[in-house]
Amino acid sequence: MITNKVVLSVVWIFSIIAIIGCTAVVISTSYDVVKSTRRPANSSSSNINKSLILSLSVSDLFVGLYTFCVCIKSIQVEGSYCFVDNEWRSSTTCAILGALLVIGSEQSVFTMVLLTGYRVHAVMRPLSRPKLKRAISGIVICWCISILIGFIPLTPSFEDYFLKEVSFNDTAIFKTKVHRNDKELLIKWLGFLNNGTIRRHGDSTEWGTLRRLISQINTYSPILATHEFGYYSSHTVCLPTFFPDRKNDGSWVYSLVLLLLNFLSFVFMLVGYIALYRRANDMVVLESSTAREQRVKQSAAMQRKLTRILASDFLCWMPVCIMGFLQLAGIDIPKDAYLPTGLLILPINSALNPFLYIYT
Repeated sequence: MITNKVVLSVVWIFSIIAIIGCTAVVISTSYDVVKSTRRPANSSSSNINKSLILSLSVSDLFVGLYTFCVCIKSIQVEGSYCFVDNEWRSSTTCAILGALLVIGSEQSVFTMVLLTGYRVHAVMRPLSRPKLKRAISGIVICWCISILIGFIPLTPSFEDYFLKEVSFNDTAIFKTKVHRNDKELLIKWLGFLNNGTIRRHGDSTEWGTLRRLISQINTYSPILATHEFGYYSSHTVCLPTFFPDRKNDGSWVYSLVLLLLNFLSFVFMLVGYIALYRRANDMVVLESSTAREQRVKQSAAMQRKLTRILASDFLCWMPVCIMGFLQLAGIDIPKDAYLPTGLLILPINSALNPFLYIYT
C-alpha cells in the first residue's frame, strides 16, 4: 500500500479537503436547487449551472471517498501488507473502490465537458433560452455511461477480457497461479486428459471452463479458485490499468478507449474556452468607450478564472494520457507512476474542481 509517510500525509489532507469541500458544495447546491424549483421565476440558466455543479461535486466526492478508504486500508495493513496482498487485490472491496474511482473521475470529466458546452452556448447565443430538462437528461446519461464504464470490468460475462490471473488452492500436481496467456493451452491440455474432449456444460467463459476442468482433476479434494485478479488488481491501491501493456494486458483496448475519451474531452474544453476568450475580447472591442473599461476588467477576471480551470484539467489528465500513450507505444512506464497518478493527481483535481467551477 502507501509506505511513504509524506505521500500518505498528503493524500490524507487532500482526501479530507475533497470530502469536506465536495460535501459542503453538494449540500449548499442541493438546497439552492430545491429552493429554485419552488420559484418558477428563477432562470433556467441558473438552475442548469447549479445542476451541473451538483453533478461535478458528487463525482469528485466519489474520488475523495476512494482515496480516503485507501488511506484507511494503508494504516490497517501497515507493516504486514505482504501477508494480505493476494487477498486484498482480489477482494470485492478493492474492485468496488477501483470502480468508484473510475465512475467519479469519468463523471467529473463528462460534467466538465457539459459545463464547457453550456457556457460556450450561453455566450455565443445569449438570446436563446436553454432548457433545464435537456440539461438534466444530459447529466443522467453521463452518469449512466460512467457507471457502465466503471462496472463493465466487474461483469462475469466479460471476465475472459478483463481477468488477468487466477490463483488456485495449493496442490502437488497443479501450480498455484494461472495467467491469462496460459489459459487456452491449459484448457486444451486438461481436455486431452479428459478423453480428448472439452465439454463446456453451459460455461459462459473460458475461465469458467478452466475452473470446472481443474476442479475435476481430483474429485475427492477439488482444486478451487481462491483469488482472481482483474482490471482493478494491477496495483495495491486498486487503480484501473492506466498504462496498459499490449503484450500482457488483454484489456489494453479498453484502457486506450478511456485514455482517448479523456484526451478528447480536454481538447474539447480547450477549444471551448479559447472560444470564450475570443468572444470576451470581441465584446470589449464592440462596446462604447464608456463601458469598455468596465468590460476590460470583467474580461480579464473571467480569463484568469478560465486559465485556472484549464490549468487544473491539464495538470490532472494530460500526464495520465501521455504516460498511457507512451506505454502503448512500447515505452515502459514503471508501476511506481501509478501511485502519484491515482493518489495525488486525481484527488487534488477533485478537491479543486467544485471551488473552481462554483466561483466561475
